Amino acid sequence: MIKLIKRSFFLKVVTIMLLLSVVPIILLGAYSSLKVKTLSTYLTNEQINTITSKALQQKLIFLEKEAEVIEKTFVNVEQHIKLIQQQAEALFSAPNKVISDKEIRFIQNSYGYLWEPFDEHPFEKANAFISSISANSSSVINDLQLAKHLEPLLQQTHQNLPILKGIYFLMAESAFIIYPAIDIDYEVSIGELPPDFNVDHYAFYYLANESYNPSKNIVWTNVYHDVTQWGNIVTAIIPVYLPNNKMKAVIGADLPITELTNHFLHFEFEEPNAFTFITDSQGNLITGDEKHLSEDELIIYQSQLSAEAKTISQGIRSLSIPNFGESYHLFAPISSSGWFLNLIIPKSSITTPIVEDSEKQTAQLLKQFFIQFALLLFVIVSLLIVLSYFFSKTVTNPIHRLNEALNESKRGNYGKQIPVFSTDEIGHLTKTFNQMSITIDHLVEGLNEKATVLEERVLERTKMLQTTNHELLQTYKQLKLTEESRSELILQISHDLKTPLTKIKGNIEALQKYDLSDEEQNEMFDIVVMQTNHIIELINDLFELSSLDVNQLAFEKEWIEIEFLLDHAISLAKKNYHTSHIEIETSYAEELALVFVDPKRLNRAFMNILGNAIKYSQKNEIIHITIHVAQENDMITIKVKDNGIGIDPANIKKITELFYREPRAKKAKIIGSGIGINIAKKIIERHHGKLHIDSTIDVGTLVTITLPINSMEE
Repeated sequence: MIKLIKRSFFLKVVTIMLLLSVVPIILLGAYSSLKVKTLSTYLTNEQINTITSKALQQKLIFLEKEAEVIEKTFVNVEQHIKLIQQQAEALFSAPNKVISDKEIRFIQNSYGYLWEPFDEHPFEKANAFISSISANSSSVINDLQLAKHLEPLLQQTHQNLPILKGIYFLMAESAFIIYPAIDIDYEVSIGELPPDFNVDHYAFYYLANESYNPSKNIVWTNVYHDVTQWGNIVTAIIPVYLPNNKMKAVIGADLPITELTNHFLHFEFEEPNAFTFITDSQGNLITGDEKHLSEDELIIYQSQLSAEAKTISQGIRSLSIPNFGESYHLFAPISSSGWFLNLIIPKSSITTPIVEDSEKQTAQLLKQFFIQFALLLFVIVSLLIVLSYFFSKTVTNPIHRLNEALNESKRGNYGKQIPVFSTDEIGHLTKTFNQMSITIDHLVEGLNEKATVLEERVLERTKMLQTTNHELLQTYKQLKLTEESRSELILQISHDLKTPLTKIKGNIEALQKYDLSDEEQNEMFDIVVMQTNHIIELINDLFELSSLDVNQLAFEKEWIEIEFLLDHAISLAKKNYHTSHIEIETSYAEELALVFVDPKRLNRAFMNILGNAIKYSQKNEIIHITIHVAQENDMITIKVKDNGIGIDPANIKKITELFYREPRAKKAKIIGSGIGINIAKKIIERHHGKLHIDSTIDVGTLVTITLPINSMEE
């Protein structure tokens, strides 16, 4: 082989070129593949850190929002039982001034306790109980009859907070009134409620007394098993004191743990093996996914939580779990109860998918790199051989001709052809060069054509950018209009809240400053309660209105009779307006079809319409309302007609606008917010129905509702 190389100039050139070019390229390829792996490992670690940080921050935000939701529930409960406490203290501070029309019909059980049975639905009344240890006390019965006046407020509280299992008035003599009504005999028979029930043995009473609660504020119990079948609950309690500073009773509200935390504990996370649980400030488990929480793991959580709870209110930290190894522990507090929402995410649940994906991508990149490197090496070796071959076989003249031809190409004459004078290697080289010149000329022509096409595309993209810019300008104008609408909404809400609050403040100041008669005091108390209810109604309306506007209000539809919904709404409307001169006449067509609707939301719409019909007809001696229901094909038509003050025809189109009120209604000093009919219209439209209003001044108003029988799509 060496002798052969020595004899051939061509082989010498090829050997030298390969040694000088191919070997460094191979070394460079090996070095590049090593750097690719190193860079891939670095980028994978950076990606793990970035994704882990973002994922943990998102989960922490989720915990904080869930904590805020539960915290709002606690605050709402506290506000409501505070109102009941104030009413109870007012009743017992002047019991002789209260006209007692709430006689309780007790029956005595063979175990010695007294209780008030009920024939109606439990959600329609409260009932009373007296333990066997106080069953012979007439004063206890008198106190319960006085406390029976709290029943409407207990019922309203439960309607406002349906999550509550019960609201009760619990006396020191082991007697209570509770709403909704419970079957005492059944609770005793199943062993939940002792016949000789003694309040001093239960935290939901003694935690409110002065020795445990010197500030006399609201206290939350720890989680416990209730004396009824409601299971594990937590209770908010507040003491009721007499003017002589003696504690008379306790107002309590029971929150079931399962309903309070169900959404949080059953949330599906992207990360496998992630799980949630709730602990108290000492790290004790309140509720959670027990299949993930062994005794060893609880000991770890308790020791670490109790050690850090004094200094850290919320955050992210790392810990080691026997079954999952290194994991992330995220926690956020609920300030009212001292609880912590906890989320455990194994580190492998986050890092494993990233590492596997990165390794897969790296393998694919290296495979492509080696294929391209081999092709490149093959091309280079081939080119070196060809160049070496022509170099060894060329002479000066062909080199000059090539040089001249190259100069022509430099000046832009790519099609320059070299004459072929021989058929040997030089002739082949000349032909190859001529072919290359033609190819380059064609390529240049192709590039020029592509440049023209590219220029046309640039012009087209410019036009598209101009169109996009115009659309962005329109979006900005729409956002500006939205901001103006938001400002107008805030101004209107402030006005609607200021008026009743001013009246409440004025009446309270009058009660504080002046010695008024009982009749005047009662009148002012009625005004305060009425204006407070108006504020609550306004806030509830605003909440539901906001949910409807952003489509956050989930509709739970079912097949139901429209007659049942209307009868239920009529019953509630009569109870909400305590007057005996309401006549509601109904006319239902025979064999009406079932409708597929959300009963709760549609009942709200009917209540708003009936409430307006009653409220704006109160100037009449008899409030007469007629309701007619008919069916035509797949549509249900409901017509509600009253004999109220009517609406000016010029204002009918405005009457369903948010916060709009008829000027004649304002002049008549009829309380309202201008929200109810707007909510009713949106609920009906969300059911794919329509609402139409016709009215005549001083004659009455006709509201026509059309609903499809089946509105399957949301």
